[in-house]
Amino acid sequence: MYVKFQRFYKACLSGCLALGLLGVGASGVAAAAEPQLHIEAQPGLAAPKVKEGAWLPVRFTLSNPGADLEGDLVVRIGRQGSGQPDFSYKQHVELPQGGVKTVAMLLPGIVYTKESNHIAFYEHSVEDGSEVAATGDTALEVSMTAPTALQVGVLAAGADTLNFLALLNADNRQVDVLHVQAADMPDNALALHNLDVLAINDFASDTLTPAQLQAIARWVEQGGELLLAGGAGFPKTAGPFAGLSPVTYTGTAAVTALTALAEAGGKPLNLSVPFTVSLAKPVAGALIDVQQDGQLLAAHRAYGSGTVGYVAYDLALDPLASWPGNAGLWERLLADRLPNGANNVIINRMGPYPSFWQLDNALDYFPQLKPPKLGVLSLVLLAYAIIVGPLLYLVLRKWDRREWAWVVIPALAVLTSIGIFQFGISSRGSMLAQQLNTVELNGTGQAVQRTALALFVPKGGSPELGLPGVEAAQPLSSAATAAAQRLGSSNGWTMSTSGTGASIQLHRVPYSSISKTVTGERTLPAAGTLDFTLKSSAPDKLSGVVTNHTQQQLLSVGLLINNKWLQIGDLAPGASANVEASGGSYVSDPSSLADLMFPYGVMQNSDTNVREKALLTDYFYNRNAGASLIPPAVFGFVRESGSDLTVDGHPVRSEQISLWVQPVSLQFAGEDGRIFIPGTALAPIITSTEMTAGAIDYQDGQRVHLSSGQLIFEYRLPQLPGAEYSRLQLESENNNAVTLKLWNAQTAAWEALEPGAKLVVENDKLQPFIQEGVLRMQAATTQQDVWLTFPAFSLEGAVQR
Repeated sequence: MYVKFQRFYKACLSGCLALGLLGVGASGVAAAAEPQLHIEAQPGLAAPKVKEGAWLPVRFTLSNPGADLEGDLVVRIGRQGSGQPDFSYKQHVELPQGGVKTVAMLLPGIVYTKESNHIAFYEHSVEDGSEVAATGDTALEVSMTAPTALQVGVLAAGADTLNFLALLNADNRQVDVLHVQAADMPDNALALHNLDVLAINDFASDTLTPAQLQAIARWVEQGGELLLAGGAGFPKTAGPFAGLSPVTYTGTAAVTALTALAEAGGKPLNLSVPFTVSLAKPVAGALIDVQQDGQLLAAHRAYGSGTVGYVAYDLALDPLASWPGNAGLWERLLADRLPNGANNVIINRMGPYPSFWQLDNALDYFPQLKPPKLGVLSLVLLAYAIIVGPLLYLVLRKWDRREWAWVVIPALAVLTSIGIFQFGISSRGSMLAQQLNTVELNGTGQAVQRTALALFVPKGGSPELGLPGVEAAQPLSSAATAAAQRLGSSNGWTMSTSGTGASIQLHRVPYSSISKTVTGERTLPAAGTLDFTLKSSAPDKLSGVVTNHTQQQLLSVGLLINNKWLQIGDLAPGASANVEASGGSYVSDPSSLADLMFPYGVMQNSDTNVREKALLTDYFYNRNAGASLIPPAVFGFVRESGSDLTVDGHPVRSEQISLWVQPVSLQFAGEDGRIFIPGTALAPIITSTEMTAGAIDYQDGQRVHLSSGQLIFEYRLPQLPGAEYSRLQLESENNNAVTLKLWNAQTAAWEALEPGAKLVVENDKLQPFIQEGVLRMQAATTQQDVWLTFPAFSLEGAVQR
């Protein structure tokens, strides 16, 4: 018996081993046949960093050494701990055997770590396929640039071009120079928002694709700054940008001196051999920055909401490339872009909190969604009470089945609850959508639109939201504004893009829920203008005309100027309204403006303009106007029914509320040529600090909290061709704890001001205090806790015609 058992055992063991070997062989064959993939991810522009508030461009390079493969490339971003599911971005890709493809995506501009995101490729699709084994990058690692750092991209033949901008870092500033290759230039304007300035020098711009050239032009329209460098290579650099350039090229010249640049840079500039510069004439509307003997050396012009600059020489050639005066020259040329010299000190702006919560609450407000009427609910409850009370008792007594009450009453309660629930769902009808848009006009007829939208889903499910014309989007979430979180267990939102727009697949949406999304900026090419024409800048009667040159019926129009709100009312297309700034209500911060435009009702909860208020607050927050001077602008609202949104391919009932705003560029010169600049029209810019505290607190835009030490601030006067100023009046508060001084450029010294005294400087004595269009002041104190009210001043003059 034992021998037979041993034989049986050995036979079984041999069979199992054979089956195991067959299984291993089979799995080996399957593994050999399994597609393999190599993924390389290149986030950012020339560096794995993203600018705050920008979208992150990522280039994926997919290499397929195996069999033909098609499926979805997916990036999943974590939101664990936020109470929300993860969200994803996908792109469908077809990869032939041995093929290599590049895929570009735009992701939210947040910090990414290895634990907060996952890159994967799913065969066939992410919904129906399995993840393909891949080598290379499986997660993104991206950091945030410093909030005040200036990001300068460079397209140039020389690898060291513009490296001299590092000289500006010596003044407590941070300037990052990023050398970008032509192949890495994005073809989407949103990706370029990671740059403040794009400089092109000695580069054949016609080698860029039409999509890349269009992206640069759109980026400038939306607020970027393009710098075109001259010299012998200017025609090839600026050729495709002729319509944007501030100059018309006429040729080249060899010069032996550049005294105007030396004066602008504040350092000697010796040319041992003739130096080649380009010759050019300014186009209409261009402003000259530097010229010498009628020869243009630097200029710029506004283009849309952005700027296009020009310098007349090759930025990579010595002796200018190594000239010590570059710091002074480029501090002047980039004055509007450079962070102030106090960026090592935290500036706390006492005012409204970030606008996320207001926008989030506003998107929850659907006026169409009304609770059931109290009378209907009362009738239902009364009927239920009658049924389960006397009526049920009488029926069960008649049948002599009172014990059934233990079953019937709970059953009726359950059935009634289900009925009320179903009635509530059905009464809320079909899906609803709303869009809150900010349309910022730039004065040329174009506008930039930003959108936050909400989709109400009454019956739950997995609807697909179509967004025509949208290139980038992300869920609205406070957790997705700074850094991704760890990956969670579920994905609730997946976006894909095509040539016509974006599609968002929502996953397992609960009953009666609201899904919220924000989209990237897009340009409206024919939006029109909302103009303010200044008639008089006199201190006693600043007046002008607001004209609606759009095709929209604008509601609740008003003008914000010199921190005063002037209500106008509704404006039809083509209509105008006269305004005078002698009246108006003082505005201390954006929230007070929202309350002035839309006062609360008698009951605190009766604020039906919550969406308009949220749009106002969001606009100012995005423009960093939480304190100090609120930029002057004309505002109005547009209400529309319907939109181009779709759900599962069908139109969805929707409503749009849009804030239309056009910033006002005050020139302060009236029709008579007289100039008057009130102090409330210019914001003080802090350029240097030497204080013991680690923060500066603003309050109401007029006061600043100081600690022991000093700070330097300046007022930059508007560029008015032909302006001659004749009178400055300056009055400081009577505060013996703070010493105020005014910079005299002629004597190169600070001149102390008497506390509480009124200083009047006129004619020739005025010019040393406003040299180069800057009024510079110093505030110093030995105390640790003191408030400074910025001086009140006015400047008068005239435009010489």
